[in-house]
Amino acid sequence: MKSFLTNVTDQQPLKCVDCISQNGCSKSIPLISLLDSDNTTIFKSWPILDDSIIYSQLHDMANRTKTEEESITKLKIQFKDLKAHLIESLEKKEQEMCQSIYEKIKSFEQVIEVYNEISQKNKLKEIILNQYQNFSQQNLILKKIIAQNLQNQDIMKTKILEQIQNTNLSS
Repeated sequence: MKSFLTNVTDQQPLKCVDCISQNGCSKSIPLISLLDSDNTTIFKSWPILDDSIIYSQLHDMANRTKTEEESITKLKIQFKDLKAHLIESLEKKEQEMCQSIYEKIKSFEQVIEVYNEISQKNKLKEIILNQYQNFSQQNLILKKIIAQNLQNQDIMKTKILEQIQNTNLSS
């Protein structure tokens, strides 16, 4: 295994580990360490040879960088989870609100259904469309429906008002 010597006076900066230990040179960087290094790897005594305070500060900053990067990763995960939870909550609320509106629509449709039943709208359409050839028969049936509606006016009015009130109470 070879090392890179940080001593300028040496003619061969690359030496094997045994040669370095025999010569007593402690200022070297193992090539494996150099090749395996990343942006946060700090080599003791390189390039500043004699300042352990600077080395210590650099080492601390490299460690803090890793810690801060881990914090960013954790923060992103937390926000991703929060977003997922918020989206889930919003979708649930959206579904609840839509369901409430559907129920209102249904109650409005029930009022309209009662109105259509009372007004005999479909029956009137049928008479006009199917009895158009026999005018006197058409008039007779229409008069009968008009008389029925006038006779049952109070009952129909009560029925439709009850339906409207029930709808207004539930809205």
